[in-house]
Amino acid sequence: MSKENSSSQTPYLIIVAVVAVVAVVTLVMNKTEGSNLQGAPVSDFVDGCFQSDTDLSFQKKGYVQVGSNKKWDVCKGDKLQQYYCDHNVARPSRLIDCQFGCENGVCLGKPTYG
Repeated sequence: MSKENSSSQTPYLIIVAVVAVVAVVTLVMNKTEGSNLQGAPVSDFVDGCFQSDTDLSFQKKGYVQVGSNKKWDVCKGDKLQQYYCDHNVARPSRLIDCQFGCENGVCLGKPTYG
């Protein structure tokens, strides 16, 4: 290869190298914990108020959604806090005593100890 030929390719190699570095840096900077690079998330937007468990079951974790804001059933010690829709507003229910304890937003159906 002549010296003239290789020096004429140098600008192209520099451009390719810069583009590759920028692409790698962009991917690394945009990567956050638990995310993937499969595309943009689909928006979960509800017009009004949506209640996932309309029967307010104590053994089924549910949520209420107004717009894009979700309020999940939660445990507060051995008590369950559920949410329900009231005229397009998410409202908390009274705290419910769970006989066998509460875990992950549901009352346990039986004792978890031996």
